[in-house]
Amino acid sequence: MNRRQKTENENLKIKRALMRKQINQYHRIDTEFEIDDRLGQNSLCVKNEEFDVEDSIQYDQQIWERLDKQVQSSPNQRNSCSWVIFQDCLYIFGGFTFNGRLDDVHRYSFNQNQRQRLNTTGSKPSARENNGAIEYKGQMYIFGGCDGSLWLNDFYSLNLNTLNWNKIEPTGQCPSERFGIACGSYQIKMLIFGGCDGNHYLNDAYVFDFEEKVWNKLQLIGDIPSTRSCPSFSVLNNQIYIFGGFDGVNRLNDFYKINIFTGKVKRISQHGTIPCPRYFHASEIYQNKLLLFGGFNGLERQNDLYEFDFGIKTWKKLEVNESPKGRSSMVFQIYNDSLYIFGGMMEMNFQMIFINQSSFLQDFHTLINNPLMSDVIFQVEDHQIYANKCILGARSQNFQTLFFQEFRDKEQMYLEINECVTIKHLWICSYISILISQISLLINYYQPKL
Repeated sequence: MNRRQKTENENLKIKRALMRKQINQYHRIDTEFEIDDRLGQNSLCVKNEEFDVEDSIQYDQQIWERLDKQVQSSPNQRNSCSWVIFQDCLYIFGGFTFNGRLDDVHRYSFNQNQRQRLNTTGSKPSARENNGAIEYKGQMYIFGGCDGSLWLNDFYSLNLNTLNWNKIEPTGQCPSERFGIACGSYQIKMLIFGGCDGNHYLNDAYVFDFEEKVWNKLQLIGDIPSTRSCPSFSVLNNQIYIFGGFDGVNRLNDFYKINIFTGKVKRISQHGTIPCPRYFHASEIYQNKLLLFGGFNGLERQNDLYEFDFGIKTWKKLEVNESPKGRSSMVFQIYNDSLYIFGGMMEMNFQMIFINQSSFLQDFHTLINNPLMSDVIFQVEDHQIYANKCILGARSQNFQTLFFQEFRDKEQMYLEINECVTIKHLWICSYISILISQISLLINYYQPKL
C-alpha cells in the first residue's frame, strides 16, 4: 500500500469517526433534559380514539388520549426503533436508549391495550437503530441500521408466529451499509432508498424480491431526489412517498413519489402550509391523505401535525388540542381510524449562543518580555529580556534542568548570555511561549464541545 492509499484510508477512518460522533452526540445531548412528569417513566403510547381522518374539519375538536399509564407493562424509553403491523398487533424492534442500542422485540395489542416483551430464538440480529422494517406474509424483515460504531447492511426476518429469527443471505446487487433509509413494500417487492453509509449521504434505490430472495439495484428515472437520510416515507399502492430528510448540511422539505416497480420518480408540487424542513419525522397515508408529524428542524423537536391532500396537492396544518410534546424518531402508526405515537426523542431545544473570540493567545503574549510578570531575566549584550521559567522549562529540557534543579531555590533569576544576538534570543523565547499558548488555545477552543 503506497503513501497515498494510506492517507486516504486514514482520512476515511477519521471521517467515519466524526460521523459516528455526530450521530452519538445527537442522542447523548438529550440526557441533559429531564423527562416531563406527564410522560411517565416509560415511553408513551398516545392514541386518539375518535381520530377521523376523513373529515379534517373535526381535527381541532379531538383530544389525544394517554395510553402509557393504562398499559400493564411498557417498553423502556427508546427512539429510532423499527416497527410493523401484523394481526392487530404492533411489533417493535430495537432502537436507541441512553444505555445504548437495543435488540429486543415487543408486541403491543391494539385491541387489549397490552404490551409484551417477546422471547425470540434463532439467528438474532445485533442491537441497532434506524433500520428499515417490512412485514410480508407473517415475517418481519429488517435491513441495515447503525449499532453505534458500524453501519450495517445485514438482512434478517422474524417469523411473527414462531418468533424465530433467520439471517437472510440474499443474492444479486445487495445495498451497501446504511442507516436512516426510506423503506416500503408492495406485493412481493421491498424498496429501500437513500440513507447514510458513514461516509456519504445516498440517493440510490434497491428492490428485494421476497419470492426469489434477490436484490436488484433500481435505476431511478425522472426527478431523482438529492442525497438524504431519515426522511419520512409512506406507501400507497405501488408508490412510496418520501418527504424531507437531511443531506449532511441542510434539512429538506421536498416531496417525491417513487414507483417501486419501474423506478420512475416524480417530484410532487406542494401548495398550502408546507411543513418546514426537517428529518427524523414520520408519515402515514389514510384515505387519500398523508399525515405528517414531528421531527427535528435543527433547533427544536416538533409536535405539529400536517395533512396533505393528494387530490388538490395542498398541505394543511391541523390544530389538535392537547398534542403530545415535540419529538423525533418515534413510532407513528394509524390503526382502525386511530393514530398511535410511541416513544421518540423529546425536549431538545437549541438556542443560538455566541461566544466571544478567545483572547488566550493574546494574553499569553503579554507574558513575553514583561518585567511585571517575569521570574527570569536574560541579559543579552546591552538588553534585558524578561521571561517565565514555567513556560521555558515546559518546552526545553535544558531550561528545565537549569531552573528547577540547579537554581530551584531562587525566586527570580538573572542570567547573562554572551555572543547572542538580542533579537534572536527574544525570538527563541517567543517561539517557545507561543507553542505552549497555541496548544493551550486548542484545548480552550475544543473544551466547550466535549
